[in-house]
Amino acid sequence: MHNFKANILNIHRGFLKILSQFPLNISIVFIFCAYFIIVHLASTAFGQEFIARNGQLISHASDGLFLGFVASSVYGGIIILSRLLSSRDYGLYTYSSDNMRTYSSTGKGVYKGSIDKPLPDSEFHRFAIHESGHILSYALYNEIPDTIEAWVRPYKTSPNGCVSGSYLKAEPYNVEHLLSVMKSQLAGSCAEAVVFGNFELGSLKDFSDWEQNARDYLGCVSGHDYMWFMKPSSKVEVMCNAETLSELKSRQRREVVDFLQSNKPLLLAVAEELKNTDMLDTAIIKGFISKAESL
Repeated sequence: MHNFKANILNIHRGFLKILSQFPLNISIVFIFCAYFIIVHLASTAFGQEFIARNGQLISHASDGLFLGFVASSVYGGIIILSRLLSSRDYGLYTYSSDNMRTYSSTGKGVYKGSIDKPLPDSEFHRFAIHESGHILSYALYNEIPDTIEAWVRPYKTSPNGCVSGSYLKAEPYNVEHLLSVMKSQLAGSCAEAVVFGNFELGSLKDFSDWEQNARDYLGCVSGHDYMWFMKPSSKVEVMCNAETLSELKSRQRREVVDFLQSNKPLLLAVAEELKNTDMLDTAIIKGFISKAESL
């Protein structure tokens, strides 16, 4: 009986953990639908017949089921409550159109972290170098955003830094701009590679955003510069798409690394300014961008 109760608890915990990965409103709908279906089935002729035939089993199982549902409901309530409370933080940042993580215009009081957990100087410097790469990458744009802000934090928080740009009018919507955005998404890791010879896992989100845009780009130019299957139907076509993505990323990384390498002193200067300033505003950032030497 003890093992039965434990299994019921584990099943419900697993179910609710899966639900916690979905948006809050979808999780709530799933929970209500699941319990509604159970209640409905119990009221049908089939359900009544099943109960009648398996009354002894159900009697033994009821205790475990009850404990399982109570425990999982409490657990689910805690999840939902915590997500409701933390939604204040979720609403303060978004992903801008160039897929760089951005925070509110002030950049203050909206990040998660603690000043009681300072970063090692080397790690703080790496964050500053990473964001500086994103900043200088705006020099590769045909149309630089109207407003740009950037900051890094010297203690453990999430994220430890961000660069955001926005346009007063509609953002450019063309292939050339998309290519520039993609280079920006690689610029953080490229800056780390230029200064440190490698890059760390903090670039994974940048790579994910890059791939999403790369797929859109390849869908536009398929058949011209690259071979790309919009709906691959075989392993060969899937492998071909993977090789095309790899080729495109390698080409863009070489271009961005060359650009940042030629502007390495400026890259280091931007990083130092980031570390010594609460937030870099548009005027300061555009001043740095104007000094960058184009490819």
